[in-house]
This record gives sequence, structure tokens and C-alpha cells, in this order.
Amino acid sequence: VHGEILLFMKNVEGWSSALCLVGFKLPLRPRGLAICYATIGFIFIVIGLIVHFTNEKLYELELDYTDACGNVTSCEVSFELERKLKPPVMIYYGIKNMYVTHRRFVGSYSDDQLGGLDITDSSAQKNCDPVVRNRDLGPLGQFSWAGAPLDPNAIANPCGLKPKYFFNDTYKILSADRTPLTVTSKNISWKVDNGVKFKRHPNSQKIQWIDPENERFIVWMRSPSLPDFRRVWGRIDTEVPAGLYYLQIN
Repeated sequence: VHGEILLFMKNVEGWSSALCLVGFKLPLRPRGLAICYATIGFIFIVIGLIVHFTNEKLYELELDYTDACGNVTSCEVSFELERKLKPPVMIYYGIKNMYVTHRRFVGSYSDDQLGGLDITDSSAQKNCDPVVRNRDLGPLGQFSWAGAPLDPNAIANPCGLKPKYFFNDTYKILSADRTPLTVTSKNISWKVDNGVKFKRHPNSQKIQWIDPENERFIVWMRSPSLPDFRRVWGRIDTEVPAGLYYLQIN
């Protein structure tokens, strides 16, 4: 492959000259190409083996509680671990057929508000419509996350469709003897988000219906690209033995 660029330059006398710049040269010899392809192939084989053996060490168990819970607000599902799990054990929730990238949904929130700042009525209308006031949140807009009553006519904090439909199922995992496992939500969000992009308002306990530094909320606010997606909900930082367990869903 041989590439050239011709630059025509005009001097002060009006004469034109051409400058030839060599862009790229690669001799197409069979032996060189064979070595090149073999090297690239070997690199990808090594990467594939690393990914394969790393994946072999992972253990994944998926539980669908859609039919188990039905229309009730709480239920319990049993499951069995076939092998011991070393920490950290990550817990995810999965949602199917939810188009969170729809233009009306994905942009319905205020960056300034999530960063701990006050916003004006016009800004709330522009960025958060149709969820602008606390009354637009329904039952969620009655009390702050700390338990203080909220003014139904005040600007919802945070406002918007995306915060309102935050995934709020909660889980508790019990061992066979009904001992609960410790599941934490710390260190499940990106460090650049927690305390940087998402901050509490100075008066957060009295005006915000949800804690914007709640890491599960921060994870929810990261938009997936597909309608079927998973989000991390928590982690277990201790070893989990094999055996029978119960998952309580609320």
C-alpha cells in the first residue's frame, strides 16, 4: 500500500510548486503477511484462553421471582448453592422490556439538583416534566428519606421520571437456619459519581425524598443501552458456603 499527499503551494511571484508527502508504505509480501496474521492470531488466542478460564471460575445463579411473588408485596424463594463462593459475592437485579433510553425518560432529571444545588421553577419544568412537584411523585413525595413531611407543592428533589421510577425492590438472604447474610451497598457505584456527581443538598433530610448519595440510586441513574439490563444491588464481603438459602423479596 502506497499513499501520497500532494500539496500545491503558491509563492509570492505567483509560481506554483508541489510537495509530495509519503503517507504510508507497507510491502505486501506473503511471508511478512503470514507472520503478521500469525502474531495477531496468537495474541487473540491467548486473550480468549484468559477470558475462558476466568469465566470458568465464576458461578452464576439466576432466580426469577416474577411468578413466585405475583401481585403480593413480599414473598420468599428458596435456592441452593452448589459450591462455596469466595468474596466478593455480587447481587444483581434484572429488568426486561423497560425502554429507559426513551427520550421522555432518559433525560427527565436535573444534574444540578443531583449535585446538591437548588433549581428554579423554570429549570424544573424544562428538565423534569412531568414530575416537577412533590405531589407528582405520589406516595414517594409525602416524606423525606429522613422522615420529615414534604410540601406537596414544592419542587420535587430530585425531580423527573428517572428518579421517580428508581427500582425499590429489597432483598434479604437467609441461610438454612434462617440466619441473615450481611449484604452491603457500599462500593457498588463508580467513585466518580458518589459524592462528586451525586451530592446531598445542605438541607437534604428535610427536602429530598430520596438520599442522592444512596449507591443503589446512583447505580440506577446510569442509563443502560438495551431494554433488558442488569444492575448491581449489593455485595457480600464474606465467604458463602454451599447449601440451602432463602431469598426474601419486598
